[in-house]
Amino acid sequence: MSQAEQVQPGCVFDGYQVDSVLGRGANATVYLAQQTHRGTWHALKVLHSVDSRRKMRIEQEAIFRDELRHPNIVPATEAINVYDHAALVMDFVEGPSLVAWLDEGTPDLLDVLALFRGIVAGVHHAHSHQVIHRDLKPSNVLLQPGPDQTWVPRISDFGLAKALSPDLSRFGGLTTVNTSLGTAGYAAPEQIRDASGVDSRADLYSLGCILYEMICGVAPFAGLSTFDTLTAQVGDRYTDPATLAPGLPPDLYTLIRDLMRSDPDHRIQGCDEVLQRVDQLLQPLAGAAVASPGSSRAPVPGLGLDGLIPVLVLCGLPLFALVLGSAVVFLT
Repeated sequence: MSQAEQVQPGCVFDGYQVDSVLGRGANATVYLAQQTHRGTWHALKVLHSVDSRRKMRIEQEAIFRDELRHPNIVPATEAINVYDHAALVMDFVEGPSLVAWLDEGTPDLLDVLALFRGIVAGVHHAHSHQVIHRDLKPSNVLLQPGPDQTWVPRISDFGLAKALSPDLSRFGGLTTVNTSLGTAGYAAPEQIRDASGVDSRADLYSLGCILYEMICGVAPFAGLSTFDTLTAQVGDRYTDPATLAPGLPPDLYTLIRDLMRSDPDHRIQGCDEVLQRVDQLLQPLAGAAVASPGSSRAPVPGLGLDGLIPVLVLCGLPLFALVLGSAVVFLT
């Protein structure tokens, strides 16, 4: 009997009662589960494989939980066993992924920048606690409903994360030298060549790819094979964002290009600079009618200029009340 056949609604594992399937992927199935004593709802990710290295990654992700508590991150609660398969208990996020949100149509530029800033804030928090994600992509960003019909972006799936501090790495080097990890088209070129040696700048490249897709409506290397993608990445060959989404602030295009430099030494070096540059883009847009990026998409219903919605920045950073229409709340 397969794991999928064994795990049924009503099954209880270490105090978590399975309710339903949230989704299935190549490596794991994610279930909605309720903590029986507290009544809280969680996502339960159960690995398909019993491979010891994958199990160690699950346990490593659980170790990160205290370091990764941040409003823009989906933290792990604990690691448990489900019929001898490693499983990770996480916060349950009710909203869609960034992929689904983008598929609905073209949001206002302010919504995009506010949402992206929240993603960067979560990455910044992880980096400040010596954790590199190494698999940042739109499908690993979940949107949690916030106040006043807003969304709070939350980064999920730290299964490929790397701890830069020995204090956080119980199992030593889980990634061997010259091993590729991540997702083609989002992982930095140096990560595809050797994921064991990357630093936080690899995540910055991935952030550039995410922002490119949010602005242009298409991933920078969409439709290419893995080999052709790597070749294009190394040569910095992709359709310029100004071509696909014309009429936006020049500094926005420059930000994307600076994040997507193939050479990490020529790339933006830290999230602090990204946050600063996004803030500079946000400030002059407050209260202004803003063009929608990615003109190939149809406009999202309900994103009219029907009033200002506050975007809250809570961490000693500037407080903005900017976003038009169906805004995105980000917490940093």
